[in-house]
Amino acid sequence: MSKHKWLIAVLIIGGLVGAVMLLWPLWQTATESDTEASQAPDFGSTIRVESPRIMLPERAGGAARVYLDITNIGEQTALLTEVRLAHASATGMQETEGPAWMPVANLAIEPGETLSLHPDGEFAAISNYDSNVVPGAMIDVTLVFGTSAAITVPAQVFKAV
Repeated sequence: MSKHKWLIAVLIIGGLVGAVMLLWPLWQTATESDTEASQAPDFGSTIRVESPRIMLPERAGGAARVYLDITNIGEQTALLTEVRLAHASATGMQETEGPAWMPVANLAIEPGETLSLHPDGEFAAISNYDSNVVPGAMIDVTLVFGTSAAITVPAQVFKAV
């Protein structure tokens, strides 16, 4: 084989190797996205959280309350099991029974339904919070669901009315 034929063969082989190296990541991405499309959607895409807010108590040292609306836009029931607040060490879900508060272990949200945590129903009571929780502050609220999935949203702090 002449010197030019070897050079052409090396260039062709090098071009093929380069093309494979260039196209390999694209091929992997295309095949992975096909398998991911058949899986369940990301949990955060099935839950919508609106109007999150934290209401401070009238008396210093009392429990603050977290109010918000959670809409389940997925196809399966979502089970809210915990509400956490940044800058707080104790939280608990409660419901109002007359003047008394009753603890709630979890709250089910059926597909297409909206759960509203509000003053006259269920809410999250927050105690043992620090000095960062003041009117006007934005504090992260984390909602934990039965699947251990969690969604964190910012909520504005308001003084008691």
